[in-house]
Amino acid sequence: MATEKKEEVLWHGKPSQVLNVPIYALCLLGSFLIVPIFYAAWRWIELNNIEYEFTTERIFKKTGVFSKMISEVELYRIKDYTLQEPFWLRLFDLGNIQLDSSDKNLPIFNMRGLEKSSQLRDKIRMYVERLREIKKIREVDGF
Repeated sequence: MATEKKEEVLWHGKPSQVLNVPIYALCLLGSFLIVPIFYAAWRWIELNNIEYEFTTERIFKKTGVFSKMISEVELYRIKDYTLQEPFWLRLFDLGNIQLDSSDKNLPIFNMRGLEKSSQLRDKIRMYVERLREIKKIREVDGF
């Protein structure tokens, strides 16, 4: 009986609250109305309830405050990687990673406001290539 290798978590993280700073600033300006304070609090809770998990076989995005939703993409389905480092995020050493996949339900998988995003993108790429080699899978683009 062959032993199967168990899926391992390689990285786990959350987006930075820096993504909400412009909203917090606007809500602070309108704080005399009371409602913006609740909106800012909701945005904090909402962003705080997003989790990303990168394993040896898949990448997950868990979202939701009251109702939870888990999106996942198999690593071997990832076709392209894009690292976005807008000026505002670069000030805080943060970035966004966009993964394009051949998954029909999730062709674009976005991970926003991440620390050490360049290193994470490289690590994802390395594991995608490793998994494709193990499973003997080649990506073929259609015409």
